[in-house]
Amino acid sequence: MNLKRLDLGVLVVLDALFKEGSVSQAATRLSISQPSVSYSLKKLREALNDELFVRAGNRMLPTAKALELEEPLRNLLSILQNDIIQESHFNPKIDQRRFIINTGDVGEVAFMPKLLSWISREAPGITIECAYAKTVQLPQALEDREIDLAIGNMAGLDNPNIHRTQLFEHPFVCAVSDSHPFIRDTLNIDLFRQAKHVGLAGEGYSQEIFEAEIIKQAGVRDVVFRTKHFMHLPQIVRGTDLVATLPKIAVAAQQNTSGLRIFTPPFSLTKVPVAMYWHHRYHRDAGLCWLRQLVMELFAEKDPTNDFEISIQE
Repeated sequence: MNLKRLDLGVLVVLDALFKEGSVSQAATRLSISQPSVSYSLKKLREALNDELFVRAGNRMLPTAKALELEEPLRNLLSILQNDIIQESHFNPKIDQRRFIINTGDVGEVAFMPKLLSWISREAPGITIECAYAKTVQLPQALEDREIDLAIGNMAGLDNPNIHRTQLFEHPFVCAVSDSHPFIRDTLNIDLFRQAKHVGLAGEGYSQEIFEAEIIKQAGVRDVVFRTKHFMHLPQIVRGTDLVATLPKIAVAAQQNTSGLRIFTPPFSLTKVPVAMYWHHRYHRDAGLCWLRQLVMELFAEKDPTNDFEISIQE
C-alpha cells in the first residue's frame, strides 16, 4: 500500500461509509458531494487492493478486508480527535501548573500581590515564578518556554512572533529627602537642574529611552549615583540630598514614606506603557490563555498604584 496516495480525508470518508452504508448518506453526513465520496472510495480501493464495499440493493456492505479495518480505523480517528486535533483544556480550580513570568523588581511589587491573592483563592494548584531576561533575550526565552509571559515595558522588542497587549500607562515621580538643602515645597526645572541626581544604569532599550527623554526635557543633570534597580531608591534618597526620578510604584509601595517629599516631574515626561508579551507558538495554549485573561481582568486600565495613598506635590 502506498501511503502517499492517502490522506486524512479519505479515512474520514471510510468511517462515514461504515456508519451509513451508503455513498449518498455518507456525503450528507460529511456535508460534501457524492462524487467526492466516490472519488475517495476509489482511492482507497486502489491503495488497499480491495473493493471494501459491495452493493446489496440500496446498501453498501463492507468486505471481509473492510471489516478488519473498521475497529483500527475508529481507534485511529479517536486518537486524532481527542489527542491531536482537539484543543487543550485548562481548569484553574483543579489543574496544577507553574507559570514563569518575566518582570523586574518594580513589576513584582506592582503585580504580584493582587495576582497571587486571586490565585490563592481561586486556583490553588497554580504556582508563579518570577524571572528576568533582558529585552534582547526575551523572544528566545519565550519561544523556548523558559518564560511563559512577560509583563512590563519592553521598549524595543520588535519581533513578529511576539504578541503584545497594553495594560496601562504608568507615571514617573521625583523623590527627595524632606531635609533637602534647597528643595522644599516646590520642585521647578531650575531646582531640578541645580540638584544632584540618581541615574538609571544598565543595558537595555528602555533605560536608554528613559535617560534620553530626561536629557531632552531637562538637560544633562549631575548624576552622582547610578543603579539598575528602582525599589530601594526611596531609602537611599531619604538619607541623601539626591533627586530620584522613578516610577510611582517604587514610592507608592513603601510602607513608610516619612522623610520624603514626592513631586510631579517639573517637565513633560511620557508615561511608561506597561504591557504583557507572549510567543505566537503558545498563543492558543489553554493555560496561558487563562493567565493572560486573568492579567487583563486584574490590570487592564487599572494601574496598581491607584490603590496606594500617596501625597504628590505639584
